[in-house]
Amino acid sequence: MSRSSAFLSIAVFFLFLSGCQSSAPGRNSRQRSRPAEVKKEAFDIKTIGTVAFLGMAKSIQENDVIEMLQPVVEDHLMAHQNPFVLLDSHEVASRANRFGVTPVYMDVVDFWQDKEKVDKHKLQELCEKISADAILVGNIEEWLQSRADAGTDQASYTQISARFSIYLAQTGRKVWDHKVTEILEAELTDTGLTGQTDLSGGSGVAGRGLKAHRNTDPPKYDDVIIRVAEELAKSIK
Repeated sequence: MSRSSAFLSIAVFFLFLSGCQSSAPGRNSRQRSRPAEVKKEAFDIKTIGTVAFLGMAKSIQENDVIEMLQPVVEDHLMAHQNPFVLLDSHEVASRANRFGVTPVYMDVVDFWQDKEKVDKHKLQELCEKISADAILVGNIEEWLQSRADAGTDQASYTQISARFSIYLAQTGRKVWDHKVTEILEAELTDTGLTGQTDLSGGSGVAGRGLKAHRNTDPPKYDDVIIRVAEELAKSIK
């Protein structure tokens, strides 16, 4: 091999070696630029024109509570200054009847009450006829009354947890969700005379003093329902 051929072979070898080193993963190879993550912005419910209230989901155990809760919720919502036009359940039913879509209305309501889900296609059909851009629905997640034993420091209480959601008519997508939990404890009451106390002012005649005890009866559902309705109305803004 001539001297010039040997030199050329060595040059090619070093060029090849330098190319491999430059393409090999190095310490900085992990520092690759990544596309910035786009955070989903919260949906602005102020952009909704008209919302139809379709009521609460029902189950056998919840019927009594819902029958008390739904009208109170509607009253508070209608009295509240909402960021959209709100149609109460009576107006929704009236419009469905007027435009001949009562069966569709009943299907949407029944599907929500039974499954706590929305049928996208029927929702679109209903809202198009009654001129609504979205629906507002709710369901009770927890309701209980706990009675404390007499003579203990524990308090009897009543609790209701309800969730309310807004679904867009065109897409069936849930764009707003709010959970309300209200707990009301029984109040302290003077339940009777207890303990020997000298109330005679030095006369030596013994009397009895009043002592405060917690009422063992849990508060009525009505009182807690009002709180749930008030909290829901304040959350829509």
